[in-house]
Amino acid sequence: DFPENHPDEFRAQVYQNIDFRIGLSSAIDREELIDVIFLGQGEPYQLAPSPRSPFYHERLARQYTEFDPDLASEHLDRVLPNKDSEGFRLRPDGERFTVVIAVNKDFKSDWVDMMELIEGYWEAVGVDTVLDVVSDATSTGRRGDPNNDIGLWIAENGAGRLPLVKPDEMMGIESDLEWNRWLESGGSEGQEPPADVKRMYELQMQIPLLAGDEQAAVMNEYLDMLADAMPRIGIALPAGNYRA
Repeated sequence: DFPENHPDEFRAQVYQNIDFRIGLSSAIDREELIDVIFLGQGEPYQLAPSPRSPFYHERLARQYTEFDPDLASEHLDRVLPNKDSEGFRLRPDGERFTVVIAVNKDFKSDWVDMMELIEGYWEAVGVDTVLDVVSDATSTGRRGDPNNDIGLWIAENGAGRLPLVKPDEMMGIESDLEWNRWLESGGSEGQEPPADVKRMYELQMQIPLLAGDEQAAVMNEYLDMLADAMPRIGIALPAGNYRA
């Protein structure tokens, strides 16, 4: 999750920029990560319905999953072009732009090892990264805190027609607290989100109310919009014993 309504306005601005998400995604060597952490079980994948689903969406599932540090740097340069003497990207005030990833060690113990690899991948393209390893109790207690930084969670719900049950998981609007308040209050509270976010939310709300071809058409429009926006990034499609 990228908290696009973070109270730090510059951080929010960075997280709202798709170039930042493309950069971080392209910097991850998923093949190495799968071999080292998941014992070779799985395949590089974004947050998307699985190939076993009638809603499988090739672009949403596969885009920016190839390890390409040059492409990552190209996109990150559009967002955070200035660097210090050690190659780390800077905020406008000259301080390092640092991302903090909360890792729940009790929920998935291999997440710590996985994120240590990702920390190295991101720092190799100039994004200072800090891992905040926490207990399940601490992770639960922080839910809804506007100061939360990038979040990590599972999203294996992609087979068959299951994506219809929780389409919101692919968007992650619950992490964008002010946009979510605006949408749930009908515009009386919070901050108005961009037009594409509003449309995706509308589609989310319509999906469970429809059936058949009409429902499929709305779901496919939603998946197309997700592929354009890429609000979240994924790591791997689980396989074998390494299932989320």
